[in-house]
Amino acid sequence: MAQGLERGMAQGLEKGHREGHREGQQDKAAEIARNLKAGGIFPDAIAQFTGLTPEEIARL
Repeated sequence: MAQGLERGMAQGLEKGHREGHREGQQDKAAEIARNLKAGGIFPDAIAQFTGLTPEEIARL
């Protein structure tokens, strides 16, 4: 039982780490997109460079 608990905790920590990393990447992409948008770059180009959708860019 202790091994199962340890394995579950390790899996939970790994999942949390992956989700946190993904959120950090999304935050950075949004920051870059805001800067590009402020610099007058077209939304289609921003989407290509950041992986964000045109809708996400419009909300920035």
